[in-house]
Amino acid sequence: FRWCEVKIPISDYPMVKQIIVASVYGYSGANKDACTKDGVWKDNEDLLARTFEHAATYGDVPYFLCIDANVDSRTSDILSKILASDQWHNVLAVAGSPEDQDAPTYGQSKGWDKHTAEAHTSKIDYLITNSTGKALIKEAFVNRDRILPSHLGVNAVLDLKQAEQSLTRIEAPGRLHRDYKPVLPDQD
Repeated sequence: FRWCEVKIPISDYPMVKQIIVASVYGYSGANKDACTKDGVWKDNEDLLARTFEHAATYGDVPYFLCIDANVDSRTSDILSKILASDQWHNVLAVAGSPEDQDAPTYGQSKGWDKHTAEAHTSKIDYLITNSTGKALIKEAFVNRDRILPSHLGVNAVLDLKQAEQSLTRIEAPGRLHRDYKPVLPDQD
């Protein structure tokens, strides 16, 4: 599967509140085809475009995309445009350390120290959120303690209490029925 999405309830009073977390796996080799903007790179760009189009349909629901894009944001037209917009945010740019913001997240050498950008490393793993989700981020970091030899995780700590705050939305009234009678306060 290239896509997996889960809705996580936060509270059930007064209505169900949730965050959505999706995991997306890009096409292997997309970074290599980036110079020709053809083949696997094009398929990967189409996948990323559909990903963000779908995620945007949830409106103001906090949405978090965990992406192994298999392409660096500097060589992906879609990721470059998305991250330059005000709608989507790289959690490392929001609340990560300066070191982690541009750190490689993938390396192909067993001797890689998981910190240094080298010829065999790239930044292809992302945790991206919409503006509503951005407000929940307390901290973000690259997880270098993982046992996987090549991929590093991008983690975020969220303030879920913030997600449970109530919001009053005032809406214009609809049509009133002919028999409508307003409820007046008691006259004391």
